[in-house]
Amino acid sequence: MGHDINKYFCTARLVQDCKVFGGGQGGMAVTKSRIVVNEARKKKDSNEWEDVPQFFNITIWGQRGEAFARFHKKGSRCALEGRLRRDEWTDKKTGEKRNDVYLSVDNWSFVLEHRTKDEKARGSGDGQPDADSGESGTVDWNEQDQDSPMAVDDTPF
Repeated sequence: MGHDINKYFCTARLVQDCKVFGGGQGGMAVTKSRIVVNEARKKKDSNEWEDVPQFFNITIWGQRGEAFARFHKKGSRCALEGRLRRDEWTDKKTGEKRNDVYLSVDNWSFVLEHRTKDEKARGSGDGQPDADSGESGTVDWNEQDQDSPMAVDDTPF
């Protein structure tokens, strides 16, 4: 029997602040949030494009999730890599079976956004670092960095 590949890569925006559960007394923390991925589609009968939002719940385990929650707030952009998973449960109020597909995040990266001088002067309020160039880029959070996440003041940009 062959194995299929379940890998999902996206850039997205958080639509709610992260919630961190557990992690005390040696337990592994779990971080949860919700993202929107805007998919560009061509409008019917037109040459114009429109953004079609796709919403997903995300789950990030351990220190990687705790660091994600420190650096990302509602409105923040991020790059995510993970696996799609299905969660099934019984609704306590109705007794009906429910399910949802969510992204179990293995790795994440910062996404830097270009802002004009006027936008920089006003401040974004999203907690994201300023990008001085017109290029977007990412800063990886990988397993080597997991034990010593950089402080906000140590951000290299």
